[in-house]
Amino acid sequence: QKVPIEMDMKSSAEQLRCAGVVAAVTISRVAFPNRLMHETVLERFLCMSDDDATKQDSLTQKEEKTDDNESGYKDAVETLLTELLKSMEVEKDGKVTTAFECGKSRVYFRSGALELLEGKRLIALGVFATAIERIARCFTARSIFMKIKNATIACQALVRRAQAQRSLWKAQSAVTTLSCWIRCVFAKMELARLKRQDAAIKIQAVARMVSCLVVFKKLKSSATL
Repeated sequence: QKVPIEMDMKSSAEQLRCAGVVAAVTISRVAFPNRLMHETVLERFLCMSDDDATKQDSLTQKEEKTDDNESGYKDAVETLLTELLKSMEVEKDGKVTTAFECGKSRVYFRSGALELLEGKRLIALGVFATAIERIARCFTARSIFMKIKNATIACQALVRRAQAQRSLWKAQSAVTTLSCWIRCVFAKMELARLKRQDAAIKIQAVARMVSCLVVFKKLKSSATL
């Protein structure tokens, strides 16, 4: 039946099989069972490169698109995968067969190549995760240490203030006692001086009274004669 938007799956599959499309896809899957876009390859596997950050930045720079390089990252992908899949290269009759083929916009991996890359990627991510976890733990431990340090400093400040206050009170009490004792000594000295002065005044009064009495008697005797 020739009806729009309806397909006989059995007949269509038979046509594809007879045309050799199924066989071609099967052979392609056997030789290159996995494929990824150029951008996906750089995004997933660039972190495993042993090159420095400057070279990694140069690899991610997009080139001018051409008919043979639709994504602009073909050379960067080839350089990266050649480095990562060096162990899977096979040399036969003087010809080196790589574990991948780079197309215009996709990369085709031979059997086992993508699994190897994913395994290496998991190991690399584990290393990065360990480094990040170490930094996070260091930050957490440092934060706790700084809190404990600040609390310890505050406690030390309170204790030192209390000790200094007690020392101040003791010093004030000692100064007050010493000042009282000195004032007492000076008061006693002043009292002794006043006593001596009072005694001297009394002696002077007696001496003057005796002198006046002698003069009075002389004058009295002279007046009587």
